[in-house]
Amino acid sequence: MKKIIALLLVICMAVGMVISTSAANSFAKRIGIIFALRNILSTKSNGHGIGELEDGALTVYVSADGKNDADGTAEKPFATIEAASRAIGLLDKANYTSIDVIVGEGIYLLSEAININENEGGTEACTVRYIGDGNVKLVGGVAFTASDFSAADGDTARYFSDAVRDKIVMIDLKQFGYTPEQITALMDEEKYIAKVPALSANGVLQTLCRYPNEGYILTTAVEEDPNIPIEDIHLSYEQTKVAKSVYFPEEHLERINSWHDKYNARIHGNFTFLWFQVDTKAYRYYEDEAKMVLNYSWYDPLPGRTFFWYNVPEELDLPGEYYIDENAVLYYYPTEDFENTTFTLPISDGIINVNGDYITLQNLKFESSLGNGITVKADYFSIIDCEISAIAGECALQVNGSNLTIKGNHIHDCRRSAVVTHTGGQKTLTNSNSIIYNNHIHHYGISEYPYTLGIGADGVGIIVSHNEIHDSNTRAIYWEGAYVTVEYNHVYNVLQATDDIGAISSDNRVRVGNVIRYNYIHNIGAVGELANLPDYAYMGCAGIYGDFGASYYEVYGNIIESVNGNGIQMGGRGITVRNNLIIDCSNWYVWDITMQYAQYFKTGETDGKLSVPDYVYSPVWKEANPDLAAMVTDLSQTTHDDPHGWAMPADNVIQNNWVHFNKAIRYFTNWGIAPYSIEDTVYTFSADTIDVPYGSRTNENVSAYSSRREDVDLEKLITETAAGFVDMDMERFAKIGRVMDEWNLD
Repeated sequence: MKKIIALLLVICMAVGMVISTSAANSFAKRIGIIFALRNILSTKSNGHGIGELEDGALTVYVSADGKNDADGTAEKPFATIEAASRAIGLLDKANYTSIDVIVGEGIYLLSEAININENEGGTEACTVRYIGDGNVKLVGGVAFTASDFSAADGDTARYFSDAVRDKIVMIDLKQFGYTPEQITALMDEEKYIAKVPALSANGVLQTLCRYPNEGYILTTAVEEDPNIPIEDIHLSYEQTKVAKSVYFPEEHLERINSWHDKYNARIHGNFTFLWFQVDTKAYRYYEDEAKMVLNYSWYDPLPGRTFFWYNVPEELDLPGEYYIDENAVLYYYPTEDFENTTFTLPISDGIINVNGDYITLQNLKFESSLGNGITVKADYFSIIDCEISAIAGECALQVNGSNLTIKGNHIHDCRRSAVVTHTGGQKTLTNSNSIIYNNHIHHYGISEYPYTLGIGADGVGIIVSHNEIHDSNTRAIYWEGAYVTVEYNHVYNVLQATDDIGAISSDNRVRVGNVIRYNYIHNIGAVGELANLPDYAYMGCAGIYGDFGASYYEVYGNIIESVNGNGIQMGGRGITVRNNLIIDCSNWYVWDITMQYAQYFKTGETDGKLSVPDYVYSPVWKEANPDLAAMVTDLSQTTHDDPHGWAMPADNVIQNNWVHFNKAIRYFTNWGIAPYSIEDTVYTFSADTIDVPYGSRTNENVSAYSSRREDVDLEKLITETAAGFVDMDMERFAKIGRVMDEWNLD
């Protein structure tokens, strides 16, 4: 064996003489791992070969100043988690009661994701844990400090304004492997704002320079522009197939014309709906008029909509902003704490991928990635007391598996979703025994909204409990599947730049046994300019929203306050809404549109539109939900001769809620299309409350939505003003949001 390994090393060393510089670090790491594996094989006779063994518990050490040809003891630690993982993969787990990998304090830079393979996982009797000892940071890229920057110079620097030019610093990204070709290619892609390398300072994403620095510019008018060749621009979906000129206020024209290259300036905005963003460039500007033609749009643009420009060097004028030019040089306007800041920039497509079962990540920090931060395809996975930040991929944490524990983590500054899980057997209604508990999630969905997520719970038997989720343009919690419980979460300041969606929401699926209870949801919906767009047909956001087809769930014991839309909005059947406290929502407290499509149950008779998943026909689903089983077979419940085929009756119940309006405006609609009961609901209105029919929301009356409470004494509010209408354990409710100590959920 030793001769074989020696021969392999000679071959590898020979190959190493001709590999490219960009691959050198990766190659060196692999050589180190080969040395580590050689040591394990040569010492296998001692029973374990690595780390320190005591009473069946194996401890393996990793240190930032370790070596991969070491043995993983405290005196001779490995240099990388991957080296420790590979060594563990060679062990017979039956010989151990536990395996702990202790990762020493420091920053570990990764040019590619760590892969923990299937054979490197643990067993039911021997879990493998990776535990940070102190401040341990795994960076999916590079880290640098103020001393690595230099004063800005070169061609790009001349575009900075005189007022800030001597403050701007720069760093050449080519030294980190970025190429001018990569940056130029990104500039021409859609959604550049989501794909450009994400500079972070101490884990906080910095801002691509933009104009205006805060707020938005409103389009003033839109007109057809038949002189633009339609084949030269990108129109799709609900377009009239003719180019449109978009006008903006004249006050901005001189500023735009002063840019040296306004055609490379990106444009990000909601040109039609608040729930749809466009990220594009201008195909044409008009020098003497404040108007432009967009290179790309999806819906026809409309007047009175929002946008801003970014990626403009002349607009690098605020601390914390940055710009990357076509030569892959990054320019930065330093903040006051610049000298004490550690910056990171993503290189890797991920930080860690877990494919082995019975693995725990604990007390580790994960920062900076072009792709997902952590991707898991395994069962019995736990991530506890970790921090994940500055992630540019689809998810900070994406987990597929069962028996998951996601607990006590701090996840923030993510361009898209924070946590997305797919767990449990939907076809068999197999319980996943998974919990997403006591996490603090904020400032996510920065560039992609409203359909990104704070927490996505998709599966069977998931508890989403005691999480604090706030400050985002997008949703807080999305549930999908069966027997999902969303409880005791504190959700606030979300959906701040969008419309027609819910803070806690679900949509377009047949479900069974889900419960949304005892959550405190407040300050939801668009604010500022976005809440006062002229002539915008607001739907409004909702505190809890079950969109078309989201059926068979309960909503009770929630406190929903200050929502720029409906307190609760539901669109399916078999729903119970009871014992909720709903305060100062700008629409009716609950809106039941009852649009559960019959096509869900008439597969084969409606050309396959909106067909129900096959698994709802299975015996286990029929037993779990006999009402659903009846609908599958009884097509007579379609009572309308309508292409949508409304399924009636809805069998929804609204009961024992307490509703308070303290505003000037109360929007209302009818109580839905289908009959259902509304029992024992209490309403209190201020003397000046007036009713405005739904669909009549205008800039003038939407502005009446102004309640943004800072502190609410929930116990006093319930016991003194709504006694008897919310049946909950106040001691538990006092621990809503994050729980600072261990809490028994049973």
